[in-house]
Amino acid sequence: SVLGASCVITDQAHRSVMEEIFPASSILLVEELMISQEDQSQLAAIRAAMIDTDPLYVNFTSGSTGLPKGVLVSHRSVLDFIPQFAEIFGIFTDAFSFTQTDRIGNQAPFDFDVSVKDIYGALKAQAALVIIPRRLFSRPKELLDFLCEHKVTTLVWAVSALCLISTFH
Repeated sequence: SVLGASCVITDQAHRSVMEEIFPASSILLVEELMISQEDQSQLAAIRAAMIDTDPLYVNFTSGSTGLPKGVLVSHRSVLDFIPQFAEIFGIFTDAFSFTQTDRIGNQAPFDFDVSVKDIYGALKAQAALVIIPRRLFSRPKELLDFLCEHKVTTLVWAVSALCLISTFH
């Protein structure tokens, strides 16, 4: 609601939660959007008007001063960041690069800026993004089972998180 968004996209399972925050008229259900017909001329017009500095997402601060503050991040910022991230990260590990065959284990919530590395790294490489349920991070054995079951090949996690799960085998 801080953004003043004209609409919110959610699924049927989370509709009631969204209705507590946003007017019902502004809520779009993904289930309905998936079956609706695309307006190709409207999409073409939107694409033609886009520029690389258009906002992609808003990154909010923790709100330690009382009210979280949003910082707009543009498409260009992410497009510039992802190759730099891969290059810098590659300095520390010769084998690092996302490829189409990778399955990247996403640990960071999508509302946390660290998730940008997972999401857009996967998109750029056409790799699979495996979203790891949050509850598993307090259940190390189940977490390791999940990683194996889903054949996760790449983890871009904080050292502390990697150290914690590496002690369980």
